[in-house]
Amino acid sequence: MAKDFFKLSLVNQKIAAQNSFNRKVFIFSAAFNIVIALASLLVLRSLPPQVPLFYGLPETEERLAASWMLAVPSAVSFLILLGNASLSLFTEDEFSKKILAASTLAASLFSAITTLKIISLVGSF
Repeated sequence: MAKDFFKLSLVNQKIAAQNSFNRKVFIFSAAFNIVIALASLLVLRSLPPQVPLFYGLPETEERLAASWMLAVPSAVSFLILLGNASLSLFTEDEFSKKILAASTLAASLFSAITTLKIISLVGSF
């Protein structure tokens, strides 16, 4: 009886630790997105009026966007975070929750890299 209680206690602790880790990943990603969006808005004065945000397009004016739109990748990443966090609340599978947390972190990192790379390339500091 005590052995079963101990096993159940360990399982509950493990589940709580995994949920805590996923929660920390989501909170870190949200804070990271907000910081990058604010940083991109703070450096607007040192950026040209248009920046090459859509650099996957051919080399035309379609590639350019207003400099305030550098906050868009972080906003899209934040929307991905909200969707993944919502899905992780409704799924029971721990592996799926980890995949959702990892994809949220990856989206945040890729949007930050994109934004910071554009700022470092076209900014005049």
